[in-house]
Amino acid sequence: MITPFDSKRQKSLSTDDVPHNFSLLAVYELPFGRGKRFLNSGGFVDKALGGWTLSSTVKLTSGTPFYFRNGGSSCNVPSQFRVACVPGINPGANPFAQSLDNFDPNKPLFNIAAFESASSFNFYSGAGQRVTGYRGFGYKNADLSVTKNIALTERFKFELRAEMFNVFNAHFLTCGGDAFGDCIPFNNDTSNSNFGKWTGTVTNPRNIQLVGRFTF
Repeated sequence: MITPFDSKRQKSLSTDDVPHNFSLLAVYELPFGRGKRFLNSGGFVDKALGGWTLSSTVKLTSGTPFYFRNGGSSCNVPSQFRVACVPGINPGANPFAQSLDNFDPNKPLFNIAAFESASSFNFYSGAGQRVTGYRGFGYKNADLSVTKNIALTERFKFELRAEMFNVFNAHFLTCGGDAFGDCIPFNNDTSNSNFGKWTGTVTNPRNIQLVGRFTF
C-alpha cells in the first residue's frame, strides 16, 4: 500500500504481471523399429533403434514490471500515515542506465538522475507509481528428454531416459532459483548508494541426468 489517503495511486500493475506467456509440450515417437514406418524388420535393428521417444517443453515469457522505493528514514512521514516513499520518474527521463539487450551486470541498470532526488524525501512521500510500466528481462527455457522403452519379457520392461534441463544453457537474472513472482534482482531503493546494481542470482545452468527404471 502506498497510502490510504491517496486511493487513486493504489491502482497499478501487479508485481508479478506477465502479459505474454507461451508454453509448449511436444512428444514425438521416432518412426523406427517393429510396427513403424522405417527399419521395421525386427531383430537387432528393432532392439537398437526402435522404441525411442523425444519430448520437449518450451517456455517463453515477457518480463515483470519494476517498482521503486525510497527507504531513507521513511521520508520522515509519521508511521501512523502508513505511507510508502515512492520516487517518481522525471518527465521525459529514461530510468534505464543501459539497455536490457546489452546488459553489463557490473554496472547499474537504473539511472539515478532520472528519479526524484533522494534529498527531496523530507516529509514528502514522492509522486511515483506503485508499480511502473517499465519491465525487466523476459524468460526463455527449453528442456529435452530422450526415452528408450525396452520390453524384456511380457511382464518386465526397462525404461532408459536422458533428460536435459535448460538445453541452451540460458541465464536469466532472478532473485533466487526462479524467474517469476515479486522478484527484482536489482537494488530499487533510490536512497541507497547501490541503487540499480544487480543483487540477485541467475537461473540454474544446463543440467543433464540419466534415469533407468524397471516396471513390472
